[in-house]
Amino acid sequence: MIEKNIHFVCTGNTFRSRLARAYFDSLKIDNIKTSSSGITASRNHNGTICWYTQKLIAENNLLDFIETTWTQTTPEILSKADHIIYMQTHHLTDCQKNFNYHSTNYEIWEINDLSEDKDKDLERIQESREIFQQIKSKIDEFSGRFTTSKV
Repeated sequence: MIEKNIHFVCTGNTFRSRLARAYFDSLKIDNIKTSSSGITASRNHNGTICWYTQKLIAENNLLDFIETTWTQTTPEILSKADHIIYMQTHHLTDCQKNFNYHSTNYEIWEINDLSEDKDKDLERIQESREIFQQIKSKIDEFSGRFTTSKV
């Protein structure tokens, strides 16, 4: 069976796309290789991953599946993917504009990032859990396309 490369794209690669990749990898689906990146990841000056992402990793036993650092989206990364999942439309638009990306091997999930106006940690934790539930739901649906599993 031919291996498929699935790539997840978000903004900074410190929350949504990293969690999507980790959760997908935790399903242990045969012949699927995953990666993730962020369209502005090179601007991450506050560390390699968000603290609320770390909390979700721990709560969902994903430590064995998370990458240790962020990755900047590049034309080379996009060209290697068999299928790309953009967390929002503007991620695709950015890749089309900045990387001359015009493939049709993608889908857009429209999963919003954490709201900037959340200033209390408990609100950020709750919203990050809700976003992760959206990601898990989309991945559970998406992964159904691949029938052989090692689990």
